[in-house]
Amino acid sequence: MSRSHPSLVAMVSLTIAAAAVGALPLNLVGTLGFRIEEDLALSAAGIGVAVATFRLVQGVAAYRLGGTVDVLGARRSLCVATALTVVCSLLITFGARSLWVLLIAMAVGGIGKSLMQPASNRMVVTEARGDQYGIVIGFKQAAAPLSTLLAGLSVPLVAMTLGWRWAFAITAVLATLCCVLVLRFMHEEKEGKAKSSKLDRPPREELRLLVLIGIAMAFANATNSIIPAFWVLGETRAGVNPAHAGVVLAIASALAIVVRVVSGIACDRLPGEPMIFCAAMLFVGAIGIATLAYAESDLIRSLGLVLGYAGVWGYPAVLWYGLLKRFAKTPGYVTGQVTIYSLVGGSFGPVAFGLLADATSYAAGWALTAGLAVAAAAIMALSASKMRA
Repeated sequence: MSRSHPSLVAMVSLTIAAAAVGALPLNLVGTLGFRIEEDLALSAAGIGVAVATFRLVQGVAAYRLGGTVDVLGARRSLCVATALTVVCSLLITFGARSLWVLLIAMAVGGIGKSLMQPASNRMVVTEARGDQYGIVIGFKQAAAPLSTLLAGLSVPLVAMTLGWRWAFAITAVLATLCCVLVLRFMHEEKEGKAKSSKLDRPPREELRLLVLIGIAMAFANATNSIIPAFWVLGETRAGVNPAHAGVVLAIASALAIVVRVVSGIACDRLPGEPMIFCAAMLFVGAIGIATLAYAESDLIRSLGLVLGYAGVWGYPAVLWYGLLKRFAKTPGYVTGQVTIYSLVGGSFGPVAFGLLADATSYAAGWALTAGLAVAAAAIMALSASKMRA
């Protein structure tokens, strides 16, 4: 592989690494919430607000900056994104002594993360052939559950030994390394697939379809943002060892990685409407999450978490396959348009769960989460019928 023209494998690997590290501050606040709330005197609602701040800022910034990625290109966008992750992680490591500083840091991290999904999608359509979309998207989408896996493992390996702030310090180092590697090895886009000189948009009727898909993603992301934010905290309050809960979350994340990769590969080989497969996966996830509300056994809840997370966190590879095939000319813009819906849902989901858990119980919060997954599945099925029309 030459330095100026790295292989597709190298490009995808760099994108996965950058996206996984970019999501770490968000996931660490959730998995380490049981330590952070003690240190900063927060409640479950406070942790939910911190998670919501990251996702809300990410959604608004993605909406405004998604099309800009089509102009800047993937390389420059990822460099800016990883640099902002470094700033976010260092702020939490050395400055987070109150909720307000934590919220400022999460807002900075949200801006950085807002560039990563459009940049990675831009990389897919400029570097991969049409018959490679599924497998490339599958591996690329593994970044999110990989980040959750790392956050889960940080509980026994870092938080329980060195302290929770060390996890954010390590994140800053990893983000710095990603930034350097992107600058060193990632090239500007291929000839014939140059960056756009202006912000292009899909036709108006296609934008209406994006709104429907975005609403489905809002419900889905509300669901999958709640799980890493409150699983460890909820199990700890139920008397479960936090290290055990962290490992279960890591196992669930590992399965979600497998589901994303396998489903992406299947998209390249199997016929059918991708959004129908998305709806089915979300419904299966809802079944798993429902056990968290009603099962008393630690084992049953753990198995339900693994099944639920694989469903609600495994569908995006199929979703982005369908969207990038349909909107190959404007990947950055389209990503920004649907991401804002997704992340608004991801913002209010943890806040609603935290308020409900504080006011009633964690079981009520998990019942709400399962209901959100069912709503996402129903709307995704409706969008599939619109895409075929």
